[in-house]
Parts: sequence; C-alpha cells; structure tokens
Amino acid sequence: MAIELYVAETPHAVHATGSEGLIDFLEDAQCANCDVVVGFEMRKFFPCVICIEDEEDVWLVCLDCAAGVINPGE
Repeated sequence: MAIELYVAETPHAVHATGSEGLIDFLEDAQCANCDVVVGFEMRKFFPCVICIEDEEDVWLVCLDCAAGVINPGE
C-alpha cells in the first residue's frame, strides 16, 4: 500500500498534483476526519491535505487533522 500526501494550501497546489479529477472532487468537500470545510466552496479555497492511496482512493483532511503527519515534532 502506498499513500501520497499533497499539501494544498492554494488552488495552484491542487494543479501540481497532476490529478485532473481533483478539481471536481474538491468542490463542496469536507475533512474526512472532522467534517470541516476543505477545498473549494463559494469561490473560496480552504487549504487541505489530499491523500491518495494506491492511485485510486482519494480523501481530504484539513491541515489541523494532518498536522502530526505534515509537521512531525511540532
């Protein structure tokens, strides 16, 4: 099993993942852990971590929930 993590602090970071379908996936999305709004909503972008498992399963996590993984030791 391989999990790729992409920190998307801006909409441009979403494009950098190379996954074309993510833009639609990020519309009206919520954190898989705490249900806070992430991605695009009402023309605003809410930062998140995009988790892709084995190039198939995709889920989103807010920066607070992912903090232990993306900022270890803080």
